[in-house]
Amino acid sequence: MKDKKILVLILLAIIAIFICGYFYYAGMKVPEKAEEPKEEVKEGEIILPAGSTKETRPEAVTKIEELKEEAKILPVKNTCNPEEFKSPEGKVYLSLSAAVATSTIGVYEFDVKKKTLKEFLRNDSCSNFILDFSADSEKIVFVSDCQSDKEYIAVGKSDKSEIKKLMTTLPGEEETLKSRAIFSPDGKTIAITLMELKGDLLAESWPSFIVDLNGNIKLSTYGVMPLFSPDGKNLLVLKNPGIYKINLETEETERVIEFRDKDNKLILGQVNMMLSLSPDGKKLAWSNVDREEFYVFEINSWEPFTYKLLAQIKTNAFWSSFSPDGKYLAVQEADMKEDGSSGNPIISIFETCSFSKLFSYSLNKYDPMQMWITEWK
Repeated sequence: MKDKKILVLILLAIIAIFICGYFYYAGMKVPEKAEEPKEEVKEGEIILPAGSTKETRPEAVTKIEELKEEAKILPVKNTCNPEEFKSPEGKVYLSLSAAVATSTIGVYEFDVKKKTLKEFLRNDSCSNFILDFSADSEKIVFVSDCQSDKEYIAVGKSDKSEIKKLMTTLPGEEETLKSRAIFSPDGKTIAITLMELKGDLLAESWPSFIVDLNGNIKLSTYGVMPLFSPDGKNLLVLKNPGIYKINLETEETERVIEFRDKDNKLILGQVNMMLSLSPDGKKLAWSNVDREEFYVFEINSWEPFTYKLLAQIKTNAFWSSFSPDGKYLAVQEADMKEDGSSGNPIISIFETCSFSKLFSYSLNKYDPMQMWITEWK
């Protein structure tokens, strides 16, 4: 059990700092129900899965500028007043582990107004992490890993009562770890990503599932960071070469955001890219650790899916979460060292008008390899 625990922490560290390159292992097990690519598209020396049943529209493509250190670009002229974006409130929920080898991972609550941090869900025998609230704030879902049990998805009331194991069997789960379970808008289903222990680390290599609260599988697909549209009719997933939208009624898939660099080359992603969506579904944040950049979009329409890039920021950003009103963004940042490790972790609060950083709070007491910002209430 101790060896399993060490393996779990190592793998979670990989996904937390997201500095990995392309690694390949033999024998990747493919989940039974996940969709198979119908064709391949070559881009340079990399082979990409087509992954779409609809033709990508030209307006889905955005060309990204090259940024210098600590620079930012706002492609769209501001129509908001930055002075009205100065008073963030509420509580940000993040998973942390004290910087000692024996510490478990717990969920902490950061009061944005008071700038204080306290434990929300933690004990010494189990690691509890990557928490999400239902839209009505009545329920919580998180990953739990106890020494006496196999890692599982836990669901309960937001007052931390009636915590129960989600009884589900996912294809290939014996060789995977569970990550980032989130509720659908109506709270009746949960999206889950499985972290493959074998295979490469491209974003489309890990499977995601939608299950109901009884553990029944409703959808399976390849891709990471699943996000429900506000009406629950669509799901966004990240897989090369961009962000895809899945119609949950027809299961039709369309690539709705595609990034290219100044030379018109596809910007490809591994599992070291993270997404977050504002509660109203009008803003989307995308961090790219490889490029040390962070992007924020405004979603104008979900059907057809149209968007515009609001901000491109040079920073070592990882996980993020929007405030309930979408006016602010909590971002996990850290310095990248020469050896590829991260240090000096902080939680930063940005406003989403001029995208200025309002303040930062040091997380130096905690392990930078085990941090996840997942919710703001």
